[in-house]
Amino acid sequence: MTGRDFLTFAKTLYASEQEAARRTSVSRAYYALYHIVREHLISSGIPITTKPEEHQRMVRYLKNSGIDNVKYVGEHMNDIREKRNNADYELSDSSFNKNTCTLYCSMAETLINQLDIVDKQSFKDGLIKYAKLVNEPYNL
Repeated sequence: MTGRDFLTFAKTLYASEQEAARRTSVSRAYYALYHIVREHLISSGIPITTKPEEHQRMVRYLKNSGIDNVKYVGEHMNDIREKRNNADYELSDSSFNKNTCTLYCSMAETLINQLDIVDKQSFKDGLIKYAKLVNEPYNL
């Protein structure tokens, strides 16, 4: 099982006639992105736990990586997370139509693709530099 499996599953749900399925598509799209970002950070030497506060910490690392594509991912990861929170917790939110859910799944896929093209060594170097700056643990 990988984060990409969540994205594949999300794509099967976003055009559903059932609102619960469309909401689930947004949630799974976010978690596809989350797991891929987490994997990239861990493989670059940044330890990431499964604690709830790690979502924001991951975004903070992306935004401070020193790489424009990665900063872009961090900035928009929050947008998808907010929509995921609404999907899971704000049942009165009526915005979960097919177009909106398709958009958020596409956004997650675009952000994942942005991470895929980043030079791994530059990414790692930027993350380690930031970890040192904020005095957080890292592995070389």
